[in-house]
Amino acid sequence: MKKALAVLLAVLLTFGSVSAFAEAATPDEDPAAVGQAADSGEEQLSPLQQAAMEKPCPTEQPSPAPDVPEEPEEPAGLEDPAGWDDPAYLDEPAEPDAESPAAPSQPAPLARANAIFEYYSIDGSYTDNVGNLYLYSYHVPQINADSLDAQAINTQLREQFGTQAGWAMEDIARGTSITVYTIGWRAYWNGSQVFLLVSADFPNDVIDYFAVGYDFEKNCRITKEMLLEQLGISESDYILNLREKTAAAFEFEYAGPGKNSVYYDIFYRTISDENLNEAMLYLDGSGSLVSVVKIYTLAGAGWYYGLITPYAYG
Repeated sequence: MKKALAVLLAVLLTFGSVSAFAEAATPDEDPAAVGQAADSGEEQLSPLQQAAMEKPCPTEQPSPAPDVPEEPEEPAGLEDPAGWDDPAYLDEPAEPDAESPAAPSQPAPLARANAIFEYYSIDGSYTDNVGNLYLYSYHVPQINADSLDAQAINTQLREQFGTQAGWAMEDIARGTSITVYTIGWRAYWNGSQVFLLVSADFPNDVIDYFAVGYDFEKNCRITKEMLLEQLGISESDYILNLREKTAAAFEFEYAGPGKNSVYYDIFYRTISDENLNEAMLYLDGSGSLVSVVKIYTLAGAGWYYGLITPYAYG
């Protein structure tokens, strides 16, 4: 009896082991493969883990979006016919129109107003000790910039025209006749560039001139070479045109008979390279190139300044 029970128990155990193995090896799987994986000790991955491994990782983790404050609602009833896109309401100026005469580098009117100030500024009337009445006006400009070029220009203006105005005020204090009637200036703008023409009127229709250009964007004095290059004019062509126009002005001034050796000596001195190269240049309001040239006189060894336009524009 005991032997029969032992045999029955052994049969039951064997049948249970075969059933368990049959359940582990499903019809879609190779039992040998399952056994090899189990024997190799490799970890079995779930479908989610496998999908995570197949998806490439980003090289950089996206940074969290910054907190953006909510825009305030427009107040009720606030309307403007021009609209909120009108340049008058913008913090930054609108882009200039390509066809507008104002270039992109054009200084604002306020900047222009502050670009030049006056070292001397006085106007009045005066009667000297012999009864001569004078209406005097003395205005000496200064460039409002800190560059070395601006300082040098300002010093020259003060020493030349500020000194003349000081002499006139001393004459007034003494009651004597004044030697300079007016000192004035004009500013011609070309974008960020300003060209100053300063003049002083003396007795006998004598006028002293000084012309200079300054670029506020580059913070430097505009030399003759810079201006000619800007206009696309070679120096040889400039001298050629200036000589022709200066010769015409000289001959117009001293027209008539009596052209002797003195005449031609003064004429060729006036149109010489040495004299023409010393001419001061500026651009006037029309954009024309103007040269301030010494015109030597036939009487004595004197000269006066002539405003010659070798290149007219506008």
